[in-house]
Amino acid sequence: ALVLVLGILCSWKLAGGGGSASFLVVGNVTSLDATQIGSTSTGSLSLLNGANLQLFGGSGFVGTTFGTDRVGGTINTATGTLTVDGTLSTLGSGTFYAGVTTGGVATGTVQAGAIDTSAGPLFGLYVGYSGAQGQGTGALVAGGGTLRVTDAVIGFTSGGTATGTLSLH
Repeated sequence: ALVLVLGILCSWKLAGGGGSASFLVVGNVTSLDATQIGSTSTGSLSLLNGANLQLFGGSGFVGTTFGTDRVGGTINTATGTLTVDGTLSTLGSGTFYAGVTTGGVATGTVQAGAIDTSAGPLFGLYVGYSGAQGQGTGALVAGGGTLRVTDAVIGFTSGGTATGTLSLH
């Protein structure tokens, strides 16, 4: 099994082949310390030239912040981008987050040649998700396939501004 845990500002590009992961972290900030408000998390994972990614169980985090995200006018920002030229698939249930904050500015993008969750649906899919009074912008684009998910939230905030795009061809 491939387990990736990468730093706060991360970008990975893999060409050909592919991999599988039960726990995937690419660019994450987690803190309950209010003095760290204003943090930026940027995660980018690209699997190119027909490469595939299989998530089995566990969770995936690409460009996320968790914990205290807002104090007055100071906020955290999270940007997450996942590009899979081949097939993004799941085996067993899990949750995937791309561009997620608990109240800051979140931008998330997931692009896949195809999505296949027929072998095991996701519990949750959160792309461009921000909590209270935040800003969420999310896009999920796939060339085809099967998407089975309990909670799919693309571009969301509670009391702020949000834009979401879901395109399955």
